[in-house]
Amino acid sequence: MYRQIQASSMALFAVAVSAAEESGRFAAPAQAVAPQQIGVGSGFLQIFGSLLLVIATIVVVGWVARKLKTLPRRSSAIFQVVDEVALGSKERIVLIEVDGVRLVVGVGEGRVTLLHRSDVAAGEGQLDVAAGSLIAGPVPPRFVDLLKKGLGK
Repeated sequence: MYRQIQASSMALFAVAVSAAEESGRFAAPAQAVAPQQIGVGSGFLQIFGSLLLVIATIVVVGWVARKLKTLPRRSSAIFQVVDEVALGSKERIVLIEVDGVRLVVGVGEGRVTLLHRSDVAAGEGQLDVAAGSLIAGPVPPRFVDLLKKGLGK
């Protein structure tokens, strides 16, 4: 069976080759064509120009990415990023306001940590740095003062 398939395929190949030779598809060209010689200088210029094009593309993409990062964010009625400060290459502190509550969140590589939470009264928008609070609004009482008050001192 295998020999029959092999013999028939060889016969089919021979018919195809003879038909192609008659039509001239496999014939040698009538006139030999010499290959084009490219000078060393023009090849260098092509490589150098391509390299400049790639470097210029990288610079333009970096510039566009930086400009897109500094665009103002879309504000939402419920969730708003008030401010953020970069502490390192991957760490930052973000001030978020959600439904009248301000959250100071530490964002690091692979984790988010709540650092401080405060309610915001209407009209208060300044940070109370002198009182030691990171968040706008009334300064919460210290634990020591609450303990003294609870003990009656």
